Amino acid sequence: MDIESRLKTLIAEAFSLDPNKVDENTGMDSVAEWDSLNQLRLVLLLEDEFSIALEPEEIVLLQDYKTVLAIIKNRL
Repeated sequence: MDIESRLKTLIAEAFSLDPNKVDENTGMDSVAEWDSLNQLRLVLLLEDEFSIALEPEEIVLLQDYKTVLAIIKNRL
């Protein structure tokens, strides 16, 4: 599975979404469940899936699919 597919699955899991509905427009503004608790859940899922440790500066930027994808690609 490629990075984008893996990321969509993780975002769907963190925010209780249908993975097929996760796209470039998915983010804090479009997902009611995207709150601080679920964002922390996303961080834990990302770190586990990609074997990385996100920096606090990166975590605060995780507000939409495109930004999360860019940060993950930068870290791999």
